[in-house]
Amino acid sequence: MNGYTKAGRPKGTYRKARLISEREFNSVIQFLEESNGIHKNRNICILLLNFHLGIKAIDLCLLKASDVFNGKEILGGLCIRKTEPIVHIRLDKKLRFALDLYVKQRIEEEGGSFDTDFILFKSQKNNFSSATLVPLIKKIYHDAGFPGVTSHSGKGAFMKKQVEMHQDIKTVGKMISDVSMNVRRYVTKYTK
Repeated sequence: MNGYTKAGRPKGTYRKARLISEREFNSVIQFLEESNGIHKNRNICILLLNFHLGIKAIDLCLLKASDVFNGKEILGGLCIRKTEPIVHIRLDKKLRFALDLYVKQRIEEEGGSFDTDFILFKSQKNNFSSATLVPLIKKIYHDAGFPGVTSHSGKGAFMKKQVEMHQDIKTVGKMISDVSMNVRRYVTKYTK
């Protein structure tokens, strides 16, 4: 052998992540709100962006504070630049409130060193990578009583909601940067 292993799912995983309903998701957010963890505001924002906007872990890692905050207030939406034309997604009241709490917490903790050009979500040691954010999201769901729910569950729920609202399937695919074949697979799986 040449030292390489076969590509695919990690050992111990055997199926796709299950979708989470709006009711279940709200109970996870309530679980986080009632927790006393120092990262609860960050974690709430991560889950809300993943579930309500379908933003994948790899893209959450790349968000800068300036993508949601102009230095004075939380912006009203995000621009998805992967699409042509550019898609603007409005941030709902709940998400803007959560982001406001998180950004204010970061400003208070970091003081003058807070910079809107820096990465929005920081881990305890440094910036998140998808390899560190995916397990965190999975752990949050597991701790809240929903094992088997992952960051892909949030993306899938977002896709399902968009398709049910009769959004163009190609636009949905570009918004989450999936190829059209994958989007069709999700649509047929989740809309039955």
